[in-house]
Amino acid sequence: MLVSEFVKGFNNLKNPELQRNFCDQHLVKKYASIVQKNAVLKNFADGCVKRNDSGISYLDMVANKMNMTWAIVFLYTDLTLDEVEDALKDAQGNSVTKKRQDVIGLYDQFQEYGIINVFCDLIGERELNELLMVNNNVIETWHEEHSSARAFVSELTDKAVRTFVEMTALMQEAITPADREKLSETIKQFVGVSDEETK
Repeated sequence: MLVSEFVKGFNNLKNPELQRNFCDQHLVKKYASIVQKNAVLKNFADGCVKRNDSGISYLDMVANKMNMTWAIVFLYTDLTLDEVEDALKDAQGNSVTKKRQDVIGLYDQFQEYGIINVFCDLIGERELNELLMVNNNVIETWHEEHSSARAFVSELTDKAVRTFVEMTALMQEAITPADREKLSETIKQFVGVSDEETK
């Protein structure tokens, strides 16, 4: 069942006990293996990685919070996310549409109507604590891998190498053979290497 259909059905039931029973009908399990939790949450966390203008990667924690709601739906229910279409422009400026799953709509509706609370109550505190523990471990691991001094140096090195390769390619195209010879002579003089040493 699509989330939008589920939300309509839930809201048509005004009695909290009927709403709880409706949620229980769509609950397919109350325990997911730790391997399953880790795989789903790691995959979702990878989708929360953003880059700022300086090229530094960071984990969008608002997106991560929305993904926790999605993880509960994905791991424990038979519900399917609705698809929405975004109007975009391609490289040539043509209008195109791109479909994506409506995680924001899911989160907003489940929070607004208290649906996520009902599912969490049905799943149970012990299972939710383990899910949160796995999510925290995924986040901590991501930060260790991307925020350490080694990760920072590695990112800077990668950026420098990419820049050097791009600049070298541009120079190869722009410099004539005669200019290359002059440049080669200038470099040799600068580093103090004679023609005899380079043969």
